[in-house]
Amino acid sequence: MRKIRFDSTLPQHLFYLAVLPLAVLFLCILPAGASTIPAGAIAAYDMESTVGGNLVDITGHGHNSSNGLGSGVLVPELYGNALYMNGVTPVSIPHHSDLNLAAPFSMIASFKMDTVVAELMPVVGKGHMSARNYGLWASNSPTPYWEGTLAQVMQSIPEQDNALWTTDLDLNRWYHLAATHDGSTLTLYVDGIERASDPVTYTPPFVSDPLTLGGGIYHSNFRGYLDNIAIYNRVLTLPEIQQATLIELISFNAVPHYSESEIDVVWETASEVDCEGFHLWRAVEDGEYVQITEDIISAEGGPIWGASYTYEDLDVEMGKTYWYKLEDVDIYGHSTFHGPVEAAIQTSCGVVYGPTDRFGALWLLVLMVPVSLVVAGGMKLAKKRKATGEKKERPKTYEPPKILTYSGEELLHELGPAQACRGFTCPVSPTP
Repeated sequence: MRKIRFDSTLPQHLFYLAVLPLAVLFLCILPAGASTIPAGAIAAYDMESTVGGNLVDITGHGHNSSNGLGSGVLVPELYGNALYMNGVTPVSIPHHSDLNLAAPFSMIASFKMDTVVAELMPVVGKGHMSARNYGLWASNSPTPYWEGTLAQVMQSIPEQDNALWTTDLDLNRWYHLAATHDGSTLTLYVDGIERASDPVTYTPPFVSDPLTLGGGIYHSNFRGYLDNIAIYNRVLTLPEIQQATLIELISFNAVPHYSESEIDVVWETASEVDCEGFHLWRAVEDGEYVQITEDIISAEGGPIWGASYTYEDLDVEMGKTYWYKLEDVDIYGHSTFHGPVEAAIQTSCGVVYGPTDRFGALWLLVLMVPVSLVVAGGMKLAKKRKATGEKKERPKTYEPPKILTYSGEELLHELGPAQACRGFTCPVSPTP
C-alpha cells in the first residue's frame, strides 16, 4: 500500500478568505524574473523594469532596448509583467560584441501565442536573412513545415542548422523554450524536456545586427506574450533549464525510513501555473523507469503559492537502490520531468542502520554505551591487577561424582540383610 500526503504552504481556506481579493494587486507587484531566470546571463529581460521607456537588461550589463517596447505593451501575467507583442514592431537591443555568442552558449524564453500565424515567428535572436548567430522560433501554423518550435544557427543560406520539434502548440498556453550549443550539437528543450538536436560543424557567425525580441527583418513578427528571455555564454545544465519552467520546484528528495522498510518521496513547489498534478516514476538499480502512481497526484499549489507533497513508497526491499523521477503534468496534457533522486535501505551485521535515520542510530548508540563501559571497566581492572601483582584465585576444576559398583556379597556386607534384600530375593542367605 502507498500513501500520499500534501501540505499546502498556504491553506486553501486562508487563500479564499485572504489572498483571492488581493490576487490582482499581488500579480501586478510580484517580481517576475528573479526566480525563473538562471544566474550568469549576458543579457536578460524579466519584463518588469523600464528606463526612459526602454526595456531594462536586469544583468546590469547595460543591454537595454533602444526603441522602447517596440509595438508591445507590458501587461500582468504569470509572475508579474509579460510583454504583449501585436506582431508589428519587435523590441530592438543595439549590437554589442558581448551579444555575439560563440559556442558554448544558451538561450531561454517563455511565450504564449494568442493568434494563429501561417509561419514560424521569431521569439529572440540575432542575425539577418543570410546569417544568424542564434535564434528561437515558435509557430502554431496549420502548415506542417512551420509548425512547432525551432532553435537555429545559420552560417549562410543554405548552410544552416535547425533543432526543430514539429508539434501542435496550443493558443493561450505558456511554453518555456531553451536551447544550448556545446560546440558540436545544438539542442532544443521545451518545458524542460529535450525535444530535438542537430550537429553543428562550424562556428556560428558573428553579425552586427541588433538583438531582437519578438521579431526580425524577415518572417512574421510575434503575436502573443513574451517573458523571462535571457542569453548565456555557457551551456545551462538541465536543472537550470527546468528551474525556469512553469512549475517552480524548491526541493525534490527521497528519504529512506529504515525501521519501517519505507522510502518517502518528498517535493515542494513555490508556485504552480496551469498544473494538473504529478506522477512518480521509479527505477530499481539499473532497470527501466516505471510509473508507480496509478492516479495522478492532484496539484495543490497555484500561481502565487506552492505546496509540499509526500509519497510513501512501501514496495521496497532491503539492500536495493531506488531511483525516482517526478513528472508534472499541466492542464493541457504536457509533461515536464524532474530528477532523478535516489535512496536505499541498507543492512550490516543484522543491524538496520542509515545516515538519515536518526532514531535507528540512537537506539544503536544506547546499546553500545553500557557495553563500552563494561569493556572499559574490565580493561582497567586487569591493568590494576597487573600493576599490583594481585592474583585472581581461579575456581576449582569440576570433577564428576564417582560411580561405585557392588556385588551381592559386598552389598550384604555394607548394608546388612534388611536393606540389601529389600524388594527382591536376596542372592545370599542372611546370617542368623
